[in-house]
Amino acid sequence: MSKTKVEFIKSMKNVKIIIGNGFDLHCKLKTSYKDYFIHDEYKNEYLEKLLNNFLSKLDNYISFNNNDYKESWVQFENFDKINVWDFFFYINSDANYGSTKEWKWCDIENMICSWLKARKKTLIDDGKPYFEIVYNIINNNGKSDNERIKLMAAVVYKKHNENRFKSKEDFYTFLLDELELFERNFGLYIVNLHYERNEAYGFVRPKTRFLEYASETIDKLCNFENIVSIDSFNYDDLEDKELNEKLFNINGNVESPIFGIDSNEFEASDIRYIFSKTNRRMELDMLSDDERKNIPFKNVIIYGHSLDEADYSYFFSVFDKLKVIDLDNDSKIVFAFSIYETEKKQQIRAELRSAISKMFSNYSIYLGKDKHPNRLLDVLTTQGKILLYEVH
Repeated sequence: MSKTKVEFIKSMKNVKIIIGNGFDLHCKLKTSYKDYFIHDEYKNEYLEKLLNNFLSKLDNYISFNNNDYKESWVQFENFDKINVWDFFFYINSDANYGSTKEWKWCDIENMICSWLKARKKTLIDDGKPYFEIVYNIINNNGKSDNERIKLMAAVVYKKHNENRFKSKEDFYTFLLDELELFERNFGLYIVNLHYERNEAYGFVRPKTRFLEYASETIDKLCNFENIVSIDSFNYDDLEDKELNEKLFNINGNVESPIFGIDSNEFEASDIRYIFSKTNRRMELDMLSDDERKNIPFKNVIIYGHSLDEADYSYFFSVFDKLKVIDLDNDSKIVFAFSIYETEKKQQIRAELRSAISKMFSNYSIYLGKDKHPNRLLDVLTTQGKILLYEVH
C-alpha cells in the first residue's frame, strides 16, 4: 500500500524546517504586527495626539525655525520615548492615519523599502525616494505636498535634536539607529509574551502554552528524529532544550532582532544598502560562532512564512544548497500551511500558490533563465519535488 502524503512527508529524512511568523501565531503567540501595534494604548494615544497636532499646522513647520514649530512640542514631554519608526508605521499602516489594518511584518519591510527607493517620474513628481525628500526638507533644500513626508520631516528633525544632517550618510545612519531601537523594543515585547518574572522569588516561568503548541506543530510537520535543523524567521526560542539545539534564528534573536529589505534593491556601495537583511546579518554573524546554519540537509519544509521578496536572498541560497534544479536528486520542498479562518480557505490557498509561483519565477531569473521564468516551477511540480501540505 502506498503512503499517504502525511506519512510520506513525516518519513522524509535530513529535513530542514523553516518557520515564519505564522508558526508563532499558530502556537497562540500574539506576535503579529497588529498585536504589537495595538498593545501599548498609551503610545497610540500619544501618536494620535502628535499626529493631530501637526496635521492642522504642517505648513508652518517646514522651515523648522519659527516659534510655531518650537511651541508645538511643549505638550509632548515624553517625546524621547517615541521612536521615529513608531510614527512612521503609525502614519503608513493605512491611507487613514492610525488604522490597525491587518498588516504582516513583510508589509512593514515593504513600506521601508518603498520609502527608500526611487519612484517612477511623472510630470508633477520627480520620483525621488520619500526619505530623500525628508532629508532635503530638513536641510532646507526641498519641499513636498505629501502630508506623510512633511510629518516625517518634522518628527525626524525633532528627534535629531533639531539639528540638520551633515550628509545623506549621516541621515540614513540615524534612521538605522532608530530602527535598531524599535527592533529591541519588539524583542522585549516577545520576551514579555513568553515569560513572567517573579523578582521576589527570583525565577522566570512561561506565561503561555507555547511549548505545548510548538512541539505539537513540529510533530505534525516532521518526525523529530528526521529534523536536522530548524531555521526560524522569528526571534524567540522554542522553550525546549532539544528543540533549541536544532534552532537557528535567521534574523537575530530577541536581543537583536532585525527588520530589513532584500539585498537586491541596492548596490553594496549605496548607503541605503545598510537596511538590507544581508548587510545586517553580516553584522550579527561577526558576533556569532553558531554553526547550526551550515548543517547539511536533503529536504525542506516551509511553514508559516509569507515568502515575501525581502527574504528571497535567504530562500535562494537554500534552493542552491538543495540543488533544486538537479532533477536527478529526489529532494523535496514542502510548503505547509494552516487555514486560520474557514471562510478564507480558498483565498489562503490561492495566496500561497501565487507566492510560490512568484518566488520560483524570480529564482529562475536569478539563475539566468529569464526567457521562460515559469518553466522551473512547471518542471519541479511535474517531477513531484514541490508539495503542498495542510497542517490542522
